[in-house]
Amino acid sequence: MGIDGILGKRREKATSRGKKWLKTQEMWLVVLGVILHAVYMLSIFDIYFKTPIVHGMDPVTPRFDAPAKRLVLFV
Repeated sequence: MGIDGILGKRREKATSRGKKWLKTQEMWLVVLGVILHAVYMLSIFDIYFKTPIVHGMDPVTPRFDAPAKRLVLFV
């Protein structure tokens, strides 16, 4: 018994129909993996790489002094 392909072990005397089915299954598994990784990469770029800078706003002067000098935020 030898290892053949990404789906694991199979018998030495497989029919040509079985070989074709296994190769087709392996091809679709690879295609599905590539598509899912591409979607993940595109979603990461879409979600995380947007600029937080808002353009076109006028500066506003505060109406009163701040209640503290420092702010510590735990998330």
